[in-house]
Amino acid sequence: MKNPHARAVKGPMAASESSVNSRARAAVAALFLTNGALFANMAPRLPELKRELELDTAGYGLLVTAWPIGAILAGLAAGALVRRFGSALVAVFGTMATGAALLAAGSAPGVVWVVLAFALGGAMDSITDVGQNAHGLVVQRRYGRSILNSFHALWSVGAVIGGLMAAGAIQMNLALPVHLGISMVLFAAVALTALKFCLPRSAELAVIEPVAPPAPGTARAAAPAGSRGRMLLMMSALVLISVAGVMVEDAGNSWSTLYLGELGAPAALAASGFIALVGAQFIGRILGDGMVNRFGQRGMAQFGER
Repeated sequence: MKNPHARAVKGPMAASESSVNSRARAAVAALFLTNGALFANMAPRLPELKRELELDTAGYGLLVTAWPIGAILAGLAAGALVRRFGSALVAVFGTMATGAALLAAGSAPGVVWVVLAFALGGAMDSITDVGQNAHGLVVQRRYGRSILNSFHALWSVGAVIGGLMAAGAIQMNLALPVHLGISMVLFAAVALTALKFCLPRSAELAVIEPVAPPAPGTARAAAPAGSRGRMLLMMSALVLISVAGVMVEDAGNSWSTLYLGELGAPAALAASGFIALVGAQFIGRILGDGMVNRFGQRGMAQFGER
């Protein structure tokens, strides 16, 4: 799947550009890994938070919805932030803010403060997600082939790492604020280091094709009504597919540890449900780029729906 935007250069310039691209790819991979690891440090300890707040199952269900609500509200502003500050800076700032919000949730004195911290964490997480995916797409365009799934595979690796960190913290009876404070500092340092190797803003803008304005005195041609209808239908279908996927993922993220605990599993072992979920995701994602390059985006989307 050749990309027409991938530049064909030779000699020292090609070697230099290849090095820049490789460093940028590693930096984006690191950002995805930190994003996966941050919430994964909290997910296996959610049942502990439920007990401390003395919530019933319904109250716990309402509590965990604060994260996606914050994500929905902030996601609308993410595009404007990326255009204004650049995708790499937005992703790194969002990473640090997500870690801080999780620490606030783990240290909050009451349920209202936890809800507010979760909403803020979800908001920052969605902004991070848009930023790192936008930068990943820029790097992918420079490569001229699909590499985006490898970034999402690293997100799953980060989630496994975070889940294992949480299981270890539970085993050691580490207080939630101490555990989440260590996580925040560690992954903020990784994100800040990655920022140094991301593509500069100028390189990011260079791969975005500007839309030529209409010539003076001419009107922009309106898209046919049928074309607009097909576009709306396609976008609606993609939204439904995304919602279905998120529901499956979120059920495992938020409820697997609690469910295994109610089945009698020790707290540290109950974290393995979440770890198994994200580990399985890694397998599908690491295979994704090769399959997209071989069968195309549409073919893989249709295969995944079945």
